Amino acid sequence: MRRWYVGFEEGVKSVKPDANVLLAWGNDFNDPATSKELALAQNDQGAQYIFAFSAAGNFGIFEAAAERGFFTSGVDTDQRSVDPAHIVESVVKRSDVGVYESVKDLAEGTFEGGFRDYGLAENGVGPAFLILDELDPPVTLPQEVQDAVRDAAAKIVSGEIVVTDYLAQPAPAASPAASPAG
Repeated sequence: MRRWYVGFEEGVKSVKPDANVLLAWGNDFNDPATSKELALAQNDQGAQYIFAFSAAGNFGIFEAAAERGFFTSGVDTDQRSVDPAHIVESVVKRSDVGVYESVKDLAEGTFEGGFRDYGLAENGVGPAFLILDELDPPVTLPQEVQDAVRDAAAKIVSGEIVVTDYLAQPAPAASPAASPAG
């Protein structure tokens, strides 16, 4: 979750440095009611776009967006068809790319196991309009937004823009325990 959030926050701040990025956590990926309440609370605080990344909980965010008229996005799969008027994009996770590569490596006798990242460069994750071959419904983002996202994606792939990997960050230092006065 933090990986999604950190990248989202950095992207927002790169476009609008003074933006107030709100964060809210539920306790369950399958709890649309809590996700809806959190989205409504963020909208009450002025949020006009809410990045939904809570799996089945997204449907509560989508319901809130339809009720209040704010924009949102899907995640993992292309969820735009649920409500194209409010779900303006989806950040798609292409698990099929990793599965294909693993099976291919196994068939070729080069499979080593372990951990692999599949990001923009590997076509493993990204906005639906960038990494999916067929879009249904068609993309509705303005062309200048699509161009800006394509440009940023190319800079991420080239290394010109570095997105913080939350999991690669050192753990915060523990604060020293207070010692009793003696």
